[in-house]
Amino acid sequence: MADIKTFNLPDLGEGLPDATIVEWHVKEGDDIKLDAPLASMETAKAVVDVPSPYTGKVVKLYGAPGDVIETGAALADFEPDPNAKQRAESQDTGHSHGPKKKKAAEPAPAPAPAASGDREDEGTVVGAMASGNTVHVEQVSSAGGVKAVPAVRAMAKKLKVDLTRVQPTGEGGVVTLKDVKQAAADGSAP
Repeated sequence: MADIKTFNLPDLGEGLPDATIVEWHVKEGDDIKLDAPLASMETAKAVVDVPSPYTGKVVKLYGAPGDVIETGAALADFEPDPNAKQRAESQDTGHSHGPKKKKAAEPAPAPAPAASGDREDEGTVVGAMASGNTVHVEQVSSAGGVKAVPAVRAMAKKLKVDLTRVQPTGEGGVVTLKDVKQAAADGSAP
């Protein structure tokens, strides 16, 4: 039997405890390349694509769209292609694939205070990304009289939901991802 590798949900930024699966970009049995999009995950701050840590076959996916996955919990199992170039386990990619294995009795080290003049942490990066201090925020737009962030508009388009017929539950009349999924499930906004 081939070597099966489990990929744990990495910290998607600033110590967030979990993320919700928006959609899988693959299904069990699919072949995937290193760094190809594996899944879209929604955190409290944004929707991000999580890249594949391996080139090979997707053996198991843990969860379905809408499921909440804790940071460090299993996200997918892979059967890496032994003939393909893989990222070295120790290669620093700027992100982690889950918590480091520790002995149960070992306490977590306290973070050292930053000395004046040191740069602040710019956050955790999943996949290849240029470093910088620019903040990118999804803005709520009011196209067609409907207030929604781009990720919600994209999900509505994918699910063939008419945003003008969705009942918004978000603050200030914003249509949320949950609203779009509910409208798709009950067929109230075709």
